[in-house]
Amino acid sequence: MIPNKKHQIFADEYILSSDAIASYQKAYPKAQPESARVESYRILQLPTIATYIKDGQDKIRLARQNNVTEELKNKDSSQILKREEVLKMTSNVVKLTYNTFLKSKDKQDADAFNKSVAVYSKLEGLEAPVQTINKNIDITPPPIMFINTNND
Repeated sequence: MIPNKKHQIFADEYILSSDAIASYQKAYPKAQPESARVESYRILQLPTIATYIKDGQDKIRLARQNNVTEELKNKDSSQILKREEVLKMTSNVVKLTYNTFLKSKDKQDADAFNKSVAVYSKLEGLEAPVQTINKNIDITPPPIMFINTNND
């Protein structure tokens, strides 16, 4: 806590604006710009003021980071929910078109079923090609070498 009320006002304003001259002039309204520049620099050098300002700025930075993190979490969770809803609806369409296809055996119904399966597969990531690497791997162990420890 800062004992001087004017210094407290200066420090609080500086935390918000990072403008030393304007902050000084808020605390001391009659101060001229040049004296505000000199005196604000002097006040910023005081250990209690510097610590107070650093702590205040850290709190603001942390609050902003938490807000951004929360916004990202909310956005991601809503995107996941939307994706799950789309998958559920698409799977229902696939089931309906399949049932229609089974009943009618019509070519149009078969095309509709194939299209809905393709859309569902894309949403699920099922259409992605699987890469297989076929390499001949030699699994025979290397030859054992014997070291002669006899000094003959």
